[in-house]
Amino acid sequence: MAEVVGVNDLKEVLKAVNLLSIFIIKQVKNGIDMSDATALVAFLMSAENQAILKDAASGISNLPVEIKDLSLSEGLEICTLLIASVPEYFAALKA
Repeated sequence: MAEVVGVNDLKEVLKAVNLLSIFIIKQVKNGIDMSDATALVAFLMSAENQAILKDAASGISNLPVEIKDLSLSEGLEICTLLIASVPEYFAALKA
């Protein structure tokens, strides 16, 4: 029987990408200046954000295997995760 790989690392990477993307949208919406650099450092130093980024970085080497082994249900799980983050993107654009 084939080993089930899962999509945990892929989900962690996507969560980190969403987190960074939303931060960037909020910061550069009004233009880019030096305060954005200090805000980025503060954002990256946050314990919660560090945990998310560390989890994503630790499993990034597994992405090719997870993507290659992606099943329909896992693909739908990933789509659900991405669709759930759409309101956060709109909120970041409106804020």
